[in-house]
Amino acid sequence: MTLKRNTIRFKNFDYSFPWVYFITICTYKKRPLLGWIKNNKMHYNVLGYVVDEELNKSINIRKEIEIKESVIMPNHLHMIIFLHKTFEINKCAVINNSSSDQMNLIPFMKPHSISSFISGFKSAVNSRLKRRINNKDETVIKILNKPPFYIKDLNRLNFWQRNYFDHIIKNEKDYMNCVNYIRNNPKNWFQDKYNV
Repeated sequence: MTLKRNTIRFKNFDYSFPWVYFITICTYKKRPLLGWIKNNKMHYNVLGYVVDEELNKSINIRKEIEIKESVIMPNHLHMIIFLHKTFEINKCAVINNSSSDQMNLIPFMKPHSISSFISGFKSAVNSRLKRRINNKDETVIKILNKPPFYIKDLNRLNFWQRNYFDHIIKNEKDYMNCVNYIRNNPKNWFQDKYNV
């Protein structure tokens, strides 16, 4: 039996298409693990700094990604991503279905796409946190050793909620609404739908 995951992406939209995207990524169960809001400003804890550093590294590695605006909040981050054109050909894997003579084409996650960028970024944060846990970093363990994680689960840590939310920016007005939302997010934290 194959478990089918529901998707929140637009059907038939190519997320490797050069465009402008508003992206939201949440921590697992939307736990406030990245810091706190005080006087309308975000203050990172050690995990917030890790996320910030890995985001900057990911941008430097992936030349097709340009982040115009971003904000890291206690339990999520928002970004406006400009995805620039690349010229790499997308590939597929061919697998033989043992129950028939048919050959099936299985698309890989498209390189230079929004999903490949986010997957790489999330994985980099997870790997770095797991290394710090394995090195007995008490600062990281203290933050994570509470619901929903607990110490016994830390080696199987998935720091992020599965998937991400996207909004395909339609025009300049839409873009400016997203910019203002990001810039005002710390100030509006106590009314924010992500503040759970």
